[in-house]
Amino acid sequence: MTLRDRIVKGTGFLVLRNGLGLAVTIPGILIVTRLIGPGAYGQFAAALTVYNYLFNIAHLGIAVYLVRREGDLPAEEVDQAFSILLVSGFGFAFLAWLSTPLLAQVVTVQGFDTILRAFLFVMPLQVLYFVPLSLMERSLSYSTIARIELAGTVLNYGLAVALAAVGVKAWAPAIGWLANQVLVTLVVWRWVGRFPRLRFDRVLSRKILRYGISYSATVWLWQLRDLVNPIVVGRVLGAEGVGVVALAARIVEALAFVRNAVWRASLAGLPKLRDNMTALARAIRDGMVLQVLGGGVILVGGVMATELLLPPLFGNRWEATLIVLPFVALGALSVAAFTLPNSALLVVEKMKEVIAFQLAQIVLFGLTAALAVPRFGLLGYGMAEVAAIPSYLILLFFMRREIGVSARPLAALAYGSMAIALFANRIHPAVVAVVLLPFLLRRTRAMIADVVVPMFAPRRTGEERAAGNGDGV
Repeated sequence: MTLRDRIVKGTGFLVLRNGLGLAVTIPGILIVTRLIGPGAYGQFAAALTVYNYLFNIAHLGIAVYLVRREGDLPAEEVDQAFSILLVSGFGFAFLAWLSTPLLAQVVTVQGFDTILRAFLFVMPLQVLYFVPLSLMERSLSYSTIARIELAGTVLNYGLAVALAAVGVKAWAPAIGWLANQVLVTLVVWRWVGRFPRLRFDRVLSRKILRYGISYSATVWLWQLRDLVNPIVVGRVLGAEGVGVVALAARIVEALAFVRNAVWRASLAGLPKLRDNMTALARAIRDGMVLQVLGGGVILVGGVMATELLLPPLFGNRWEATLIVLPFVALGALSVAAFTLPNSALLVVEKMKEVIAFQLAQIVLFGLTAALAVPRFGLLGYGMAEVAAIPSYLILLFFMRREIGVSARPLAALAYGSMAIALFANRIHPAVVAVVLLPFLLRRTRAMIADVVVPMFAPRRTGEERAAGNGDGV
């Protein structure tokens, strides 16, 4: 099987896993939130958002180093990465624990700090999870990863729903999430079968940290976006406002599983194309179209279904979610369209260019939210999502200048069609027909046949591969 076939096949497993997980995630989210209410969900969401930001600092980007390191990965480097993560996991968890009173003054959602401290207990375990996960991703073992993560998702929402049904409020989703992290981490370590040794090599540590932190700087900067909800919305609209935005974001995140699968596959796949700029350019151009087409249709369908079903099932308590839902989905669609260009710029080590784009995104989004939420409420948060979209023009510019790739016209057509359809209920239901426009083009059908179908096609035998195009990327 060629490298391209392996990447496409692995991405297909992740898409399938997340698609199956959607059948668990969406009902689980909706049932839990209906039972506990916006205020309790806002407490959980605020704690999880802050924890995720701290967690992404704690793992120092070492997973990216392990996945992207060229050639074979020596056991000594695995041991060193494990040792660094062990120290950083316990160290950051301890510092974050001490800083909780200060964080409670910034995030004014009552009760979030208690849940945050509970999450901090699993930070060392969760940080170490990246070692075996990286080894699995290097070998493109996405089918195994998919099964493990699906099991964790089932445990998460099964436990959360059960606890919420007996009257537990904010702690119901919190305990479900904690159980998920413990299960997935233990199973992944068991699958790898080798527990690293402690090792401290100054030169090797510097090498790993230099690469990991340089990449992570872009992640830390980008994820400042997530803090706008607990900090800005929480200060103005309280826990209920945070809960409403968090529910919209969680629904959209579940629907955006195609984007997430492609991003994860790109971490292992794109570095292997670094020396073949023609193949890299093709992967970016085709990937942008497929991200928008595949992810956009699911987003549009999910938003329309939520707008139809949420009011009769949930009543007035959650109706405000519909105000921000299409705006959050539009933001996710934009991220999906530019996931591969962003990853490709990092692969060719254009860190400053990525940081310039992300700074523009954060400033536009954060400043607009700070000005608009106090005046327009939840609609102001949606306005911030729209205001941040022009920052992607910067990414397009760098993509053309540094890699020599321009977005296909089909990608722009697909993006515009999906964006309009997300707001169909606010314009006219007939505009949903625009979603079909990109699929009427011959090029679209050819791309689906060339890329999407192989994701789920049976694996070819050695004789079949020899008879086919064995020299592909």
